[in-house]
Amino acid sequence: MPTFQLLVHISGISFGPSHDSVGELKPAIGFYWSTRIHAENPDQAFKLAMAELDADEDMMEIVQSGHKLGLEPKTEIEEVYKVGWLKSLLPWKVPGLMFYEDE
Repeated sequence: MPTFQLLVHISGISFGPSHDSVGELKPAIGFYWSTRIHAENPDQAFKLAMAELDADEDMMEIVQSGHKLGLEPKTEIEEVYKVGWLKSLLPWKVPGLMFYEDE
């Protein structure tokens, strides 16, 4: 079964706070998440990735906190591509979440 790598972008959140360069506290307003999924095709990979996201309590807590603040979290697939068979055999190190602020 093919392996697909997806870069998922979640925006419309407020998570933090973090310090900016002036020392002011600013929350993260979005993040990127990367995952690999074994699937028959890109559409199935997308569905399985969304199920994986929904099953992760920490990520869902971040999204739900945006809803509580009256924001509208949005999930988009930025990239999806098929991983070659040799690369798919190598261990996958999950890169983690990459948060960003409004700047």
